[in-house]
Amino acid sequence: GKLAAAVGPVTLILPTLGGHEWDRPGGPLADPSGHARFCAALRSGCPDNVRLIDLAAHINDPAFHDAALGQIDDWIAAGVLPAVNTP
Repeated sequence: GKLAAAVGPVTLILPTLGGHEWDRPGGPLADPSGHARFCAALRSGCPDNVRLIDLAAHINDPAFHDAALGQIDDWIAAGVLPAVNTP
């Protein structure tokens, strides 16, 4: 519901290989079928105003970080977010 109410651009990056360190393959609480059902529920409930990116990575993998930072870079380039200069 909160994503559907957004007034600006929204991107949901869905890490299909897990979202917590303990759910990595072989981890103490790994549940691949449960995570797959979670991802399916997010996909089916994703509002039309949301860009959904299915990413075959774990949330703690560099590929996820790169995708998130790439989205921010895209928004800065498009003027959606202001560029911040740091010393």
